[in-house]
Amino acid sequence: MERISSSALLKELFSLGILSREDLEVAQRALAVRNALVYGFEATELDQTTEAVARLAQQLLAELDQHVE
Repeated sequence: MERISSSALLKELFSLGILSREDLEVAQRALAVRNALVYGFEATELDQTTEAVARLAQQLLAELDQHVE
């Protein structure tokens, strides 16, 4: 099975309408912060990005819960 990059996966979720443009931007910022931390660079806006990702995760889980019922 071929591995898809995180960036490509986010773009695919956006193109399928699962993520809004705002959601995509939040996820891309989170990915940039993750990459900075992994490679030992300073991550800017860490607190704001973490809060935005937590809100996005709650939103996506709520939407998933609606579709599962």
